[in-house]
Amino acid sequence: CSVEYLSYLWTEGRRQKAEGRRERARLEGRRFFITDPSEHDIITH
Repeated sequence: CSVEYLSYLWTEGRRQKAEGRRERARLEGRRFFITDPSEHDIITH
């Protein structure tokens, strides 16, 4: 695997994860990134 491809997969995975969180926040009717402490894992990973 090339570094570029691995970087693409990592970026795409983060994007899809973020979209999933936004969708869940919309369904719950609240701001997910403010109320869920697990969002902090974006900073450390």
